[in-house]
Amino acid sequence: MGKIHDVILWYAKSEKTKYRIQYLPYEEEYLKKDYKHEDKRGKYRLLPCTNEAGGNKAYKFMGIRRAWRFSKSKMEELYASDMLI
Repeated sequence: MGKIHDVILWYAKSEKTKYRIQYLPYEEEYLKKDYKHEDKRGKYRLLPCTNEAGGNKAYKFMGIRRAWRFSKSKMEELYASDMLI
């Protein structure tokens, strides 16, 4: 669930019951507009890795000191898996 959500109380009779998140498919217009890039892994969209609005503390990554969107360990993981352009 996103960071902006309501609280959902969920009850079940059995411990074997599983919660299954329900999704709706994206509209074709949204996919064409935002997911313009494609490589061997599939379609994707570009997002900035900086977080100047706050939230994360600044740290140095690849010689650049900024407030990044992700934690330092996550940035290193993304870089190692060739997910950063």
